[in-house]
Amino acid sequence: MLKIILAAVLLVLCAYIGFAVERFYKSRLKILEEYSAFIRYVERETEFLKTDLVELLTSFECTTELRSAFSSAAALIGAGKPVELECKFLSDGAVAEIRAFLAAMSEADYYGKNAVIKHAGKVADELTAKAGKEKIQKGELIRKLMILLGVGLVVLTL
Repeated sequence: MLKIILAAVLLVLCAYIGFAVERFYKSRLKILEEYSAFIRYVERETEFLKTDLVELLTSFECTTELRSAFSSAAALIGAGKPVELECKFLSDGAVAEIRAFLAAMSEADYYGKNAVIKHAGKVADELTAKAGKEKIQKGELIRKLMILLGVGLVVLTL
């Protein structure tokens, strides 16, 4: 009886770890897709309405992780301080790109913003494509392997 309980706990634990890793990569992809949508939103708003960056950061609807990062960045930009950004789901390179985009947008004039937005759009598309591949290659693969590991541990314990 104890072996069966131990086997069930091991299987559930391995499956939970696999699903948690997959959820991490899904969250990363979702955040980067929303960042790409934010760039398109910024392009529309600055092209026609000339809305400032602080208002854009606070008015954009997104997930809570990106929302908290954007609200802290808006507060720093409003205070005239350098942009700092933290997001636990994004890689350091993605955070650096987002930080560079926000810093360039806060300092650029009207004509310079178009170049910054186009460059950021290309970079965001590349980051999103890379995150999509990682979700498939790492997230789904680790989930499947962890479930197989759990099944293997069940077989070994029984």
